[in-house]
Amino acid sequence: MTTVAAIETAAISLPVRPDLVVHGARGAHDHSDFLLVRVVTSDGISGYGEVSATPIWSGEDGTTADHLIRTVLAPALLGRPLAPVGALDAHWDAVGAGCRLGDVVNVIGTSTCIMALSREARLVPGVSGIVRGSIHPGFYGIEAGLSAVGSLFDAIAARADKPLADLMSAVRDYRAGQTGLLRFAWDDGDRSVLVDPRLRGVTMGWRLNHAAADELFAAIESTAFHTRIVLDRLGDYGAPIERVIHGGGIPQRNDTLNRVYADVLNKPILVPAKDTTSLGSAIFAFLAAGAFKTVEEAQAALSPGYRIIEPSAAGVLDAVPDVPVSVELRSRSLMADHPDPVDRAGVVLDATRRVLS
Repeated sequence: MTTVAAIETAAISLPVRPDLVVHGARGAHDHSDFLLVRVVTSDGISGYGEVSATPIWSGEDGTTADHLIRTVLAPALLGRPLAPVGALDAHWDAVGAGCRLGDVVNVIGTSTCIMALSREARLVPGVSGIVRGSIHPGFYGIEAGLSAVGSLFDAIAARADKPLADLMSAVRDYRAGQTGLLRFAWDDGDRSVLVDPRLRGVTMGWRLNHAAADELFAAIESTAFHTRIVLDRLGDYGAPIERVIHGGGIPQRNDTLNRVYADVLNKPILVPAKDTTSLGSAIFAFLAAGAFKTVEEAQAALSPGYRIIEPSAAGVLDAVPDVPVSVELRSRSLMADHPDPVDRAGVVLDATRRVLS
């Protein structure tokens, strides 16, 4: 029987390429710190993992991660038989965020990973995959997503040569539809539900006095409407959503985004009270060590709870009739018949003209 023979850690710091350095309210992110973890089996086989040890992103530093591994996890796991486990980072982040049947977890960062659970395998066209045990071992995991969210916001700020934090502060009190801009957040293609990397971002309604802050708010609205398209698709194919949880780094620091999503989805947004990045991995480590019997027991003990952002009483679609959703729904149905990118651009513009007329 193969067992865990040793668990070792090593701290490293890697510089960020100058053209990828991110500047925000908390300063420049010009290096990334990690804690490498090496697990050695009784057969002499080594496996490696990593912990993001950058508090600005993960809320965790290398010292605390190393202490937890050395004093809690390693003593509990040494000598225990190996159990093969594989997972994607965002999937276990959904578990750390408290995901249960009937929830959707949007892990929002550079892009968005949208995850839900189902009791049975079901075909949902346009999602990335439906795999048993990919999120929770007792259910089928459903994954969809948006190709660009945080990276889209960063790009808008970079083009304007302004700090993103300043632009976010400027749109804090913007109202739904205030900018008059209609945006399709396809700047890095479409992951769900058109699944087409060739698509490009579209912004309509420009006037001479529009500023970068207006484009940013339109982009936030666009990612929210895009998310609604995905959630509607899940509901149409038998995976209705009762709760919406916002994981990842952006919702922890950006209630403008949370407010817009609450209004567009017309559902309360649950934001974990603390950053839950890597908490899902810890939950499964504790399960492997026998500290908890079920995922739900571990979630109840370790998840930090939520603060709740309610949708406004009026709702975004009272202020802005269903134009953005109608445009995207109409475009989505037509574009499948137009594989050429130029033809697709014409379809979008034509669909927009018909909806607005």
